[in-house]
Amino acid sequence: MEELYTTILLQEEYLLTSNKEYQLKLDSLNIEKIKLQLGRSSQLKVDQLSMTASELNKAIVGSKNSIQSLKGELNDIMGREYDRELNLVPFEIPEEVEIPEYEALLSKATKEYDAIPAIERDIEKKEDDLDSLDDSDYQYDLMKLEVKEKELQLQEEKYKLTKTINNLLTEVQAKQEEYQLSLFNYKNAQTNYDWDQKRFELGRISKLDLMQSELNYLSAKDKNTAAGYSFYLAYRSLQLAEEGIL
Repeated sequence: MEELYTTILLQEEYLLTSNKEYQLKLDSLNIEKIKLQLGRSSQLKVDQLSMTASELNKAIVGSKNSIQSLKGELNDIMGREYDRELNLVPFEIPEEVEIPEYEALLSKATKEYDAIPAIERDIEKKEDDLDSLDDSDYQYDLMKLEVKEKELQLQEEKYKLTKTINNLLTEVQAKQEEYQLSLFNYKNAQTNYDWDQKRFELGRISKLDLMQSELNYLSAKDKNTAAGYSFYLAYRSLQLAEEGIL
């Protein structure tokens, strides 16, 4: 549910940026057509800009359809009508979270992970059954083999849990660093855009330059949002692991 929710939010943000980019392409195309009439451009350059704008428009239509489909899926999961209007609210992601220590997390996850105690109970039951059999009995050898298989299964589950916890911790730490870096880049892009707005008001840059600056800012914002949601989902996986859910 959280993955679906954040995917929709991210695609909606990408769509806003794509619309801005499309408008920039159209304005650039119109300017290039005027330059062509003045003999300062070529038909090839006009055609290339026209094709780029057309492809971007197709991508925008595809994004709208994708968002509608994802919202329908989310509505369906929540027991709502598929086509019912659904407005999702973005949420803030903390820049940093408290990441638990490996040993503490592994200990807590092991206690909550149902597969391990279930296998341990099976081993205990089979060992009790083994005590009731004669060691010369054929069934005794079979039961002993089953106990050995269960012990190997227990080792495998413990290894899988250990590996999963280690991978989750590594991923969360990496995602947190990526998010912090993207936040730094986003703030820089925002500062640059603020300065470009002032420069535009003073007539020092063109409208197209300002639109490109805004597009750079929105692109950095999108990357920051994507990194934030990715960090959030990785941390949520870590929290679920604490509850024994892998």
